[in-house]
Amino acid sequence: MQHTLLSAALILALCGPAFAANHREAPITALDHKADITDVYAFRSYDADPTPRVTLILGVDPLLEPANGPNWFPFDPDILYTLKIDNNHDAREDIGFEFRFTTEQRLPNLFQVYAGVPGGAAAPANSPAPVPQGTPIVPDRIDSFDDAGLGQIQRYSVTLVKYDAAGKVVSRTVLASDLPAVPANVGPRTMDYSALYAAGIHSLPGGVKAFAGTTDDAFWIDLGGAFDTFNTHIFPVLSDFQESAQENFAPDTVSGYAVNHIAIEVPVAMLTRTGNVEPASSPAATLGIWATTSRPQVTVRRSPLPAANSGAWRQVQRMGNPLVNELLVGTGSKDRFSMDQPRNDSQFANFFLDPAIARVINALTGGAVAIPAPPRTDLLPVVTYAPPIAAPGTPSGPVADLEARRDKSGSGCEISCTG
Repeated sequence: MQHTLLSAALILALCGPAFAANHREAPITALDHKADITDVYAFRSYDADPTPRVTLILGVDPLLEPANGPNWFPFDPDILYTLKIDNNHDAREDIGFEFRFTTEQRLPNLFQVYAGVPGGAAAPANSPAPVPQGTPIVPDRIDSFDDAGLGQIQRYSVTLVKYDAAGKVVSRTVLASDLPAVPANVGPRTMDYSALYAAGIHSLPGGVKAFAGTTDDAFWIDLGGAFDTFNTHIFPVLSDFQESAQENFAPDTVSGYAVNHIAIEVPVAMLTRTGNVEPASSPAATLGIWATTSRPQVTVRRSPLPAANSGAWRQVQRMGNPLVNELLVGTGSKDRFSMDQPRNDSQFANFFLDPAIARVINALTGGAVAIPAPPRTDLLPVVTYAPPIAAPGTPSGPVADLEARRDKSGSGCEISCTG
């Protein structure tokens, strides 16, 4: 049986945790790459630890070329990165994890921020004065956060935030500070990236683990073909051979590119409103997840001095389900969607009730790909807590772009996608 690209597009836009990624999907993030959220993942951890845990991952800053020195692409110290959890189904945050970064330049006189070769390199016999022979010039290969060649090091803090029913902060607990972040994979001569990656997984009190660093982009998409008005070589349908083959025939535009990832693993009981690991049949096992990036209200550029920031945090971007803003929301509303709150998403209902992407594919195929008549209420589970993604009896809540799912295995609470 043939499957249409419309089906594939809707699956990408509307389903489970295996699919994600927004890349510069709004005018505001096309200009502010550092604040651009690419992915939000939430899933039951796969290890055999007897304490049930959830892994939350936030990806930002898309299409990073690992060879792009001399500064590469650190996290932005002026951005507040936050993962938010709704555990009572009102589309307001009840729990949040905030991440803030600092940057230290430890090789201020070198022309690039990372340098190293195995054994290091010293000034040779013909080194001109005033640098004598034997003076260290190039540090040893980088394999730890203490190595001299790691000229740029970022450290971050993790703060647990709890909110009241109105979404106001009631408590803040710093879980950790000064955690080293993993740099870009510069190359095997300069660094042992695997060693730095392993050292970048930090165990925190209370059974929490944290990671931040530059890693491979896990998404797969033909960006060029998709946004050349669906100019892909398999449009509009997959052949029987392509459908049955165990390979992807579409080119992967993001192959070889990286993104900056923030990950935190926490006990399930830390997230539920009951403080327990709930059975899959319990509405308390259904959680909503989204992420935000925010900047200070006022930034003053004081060249050559550093910028000065003041005022409250102002949201730049948010993401719940993958591709909702990128493929469903109209360009004229994308910035508003990015900066608004999930509980206000009913204002964007027309984009979900009659998606333009469906009409585009219907037109490009000359009607060969039929689409349902609006209003498209079949898309409602994407923006409400609804079975089978949510547990039976879960209040639907307001229309809101959140990610949430209960565990279908019957073994307890699991977070992942949609809701």
